[in-house]
Amino acid sequence: MRVNRLELFDFRNYERLRLEPGPGLNILVGPNAQGKSNFLESLYALATTKSLRAGRDGEMVRFGADACRIVAEVHRSAQGDVLLEMAVGGTGVTNISERKMVKVNGGRHAKIADLIGNLNAVLFSSFDLAIVRGEPEERRRFLNYEIAQVSPRYVLALAAYRRALEQRNRLLKDVRWGHADAASLDAWSGQIVEHGARLVERRRAYLEQLAVHAADIHHRLSNGAETLVVEYGPSFALDGARGGDSGGRVRPLVCAGRRGDGGGGGRGIHQGARGRAAR
Repeated sequence: MRVNRLELFDFRNYERLRLEPGPGLNILVGPNAQGKSNFLESLYALATTKSLRAGRDGEMVRFGADACRIVAEVHRSAQGDVLLEMAVGGTGVTNISERKMVKVNGGRHAKIADLIGNLNAVLFSSFDLAIVRGEPEERRRFLNYEIAQVSPRYVLALAAYRRALEQRNRLLKDVRWGHADAASLDAWSGQIVEHGARLVERRRAYLEQLAVHAADIHHRLSNGAETLVVEYGPSFALDGARGGDSGGRVRPLVCAGRRGDGGGGGRGIHQGARGRAAR
C-alpha cells in the first residue's frame, strides 16, 4: 500500500497542498510549526476518519475557512487503487450531514465508517506515550483505531456496543426517576453482552499477534537482554474463555452496573493491554 498523491485544502495551516511522495522512504524536514505534524495528521485522519490531536473535528479546518478537505490516491496491490476523500465543516456548520463527508472513488457514502480500511496507517508520536503511561482509556482507543483498520466487523460491533450502552444508560436514568421499569434494561444488557464479547475476542486475538512481533523487535533492540511481554488485561477474569464463552464473563460486569448506583450511570466492559520488559 502506498499513497501516490495527497492533496490538502484548508487543512490546519495548509491553504492548498499537492504532494506526490516518492516510492521509497519519505522524510519531512523543516523548522518548527511549519506543518510537518499536520501533514502526518491528515493521512491518519483519512485512514481513521478522526484526528488524535483535535478535540473536535472543526479544529482541523484552517482558521477563517468554512471547511477542509483531504484527498488521496492510494495504490493497493491486493484490492486495486482507490481515490479517497474526506471533508470536514468548520465550527460554523450547523447541519449535521455537512459536518463530515466521505467519498470513495468519487461516490459519497452515508456512513463515515465506510472510509475505514481503505487506507492503513500507523502513526507514532509523542502523544502515543499515553498508551503506556496514561489511563486504560488510551489503550482502548489505540486498540479500537488499529483493529478497525483491518476488521470491518469490529467497526460494526463497536458501533453497536456503544449504541446499546448509550441507550441503556439513558434508560437507567429513567428507572432512577421512576419513569421506566428496571426489567426493561434486560434487552439492552443482552446487546451489550453480545457485542462486548465480540470486542473482547477480537482485541485478545489482535494482542496475541501483536505480542509476537513486539517481543521480537524489542529483543533485537535490547540485544537480547530483555524480553517484552504484552498481555491482554480486561477488568474481569477470562479464565481461558474463548469465543462465545466471553459473554459469560461480561454479563456479571454489566449487571453490577445495574445494581450499583441505582441509575446514575451504566457500566460497560473495560479492557486494555499492558506490557512489561524483563531482563
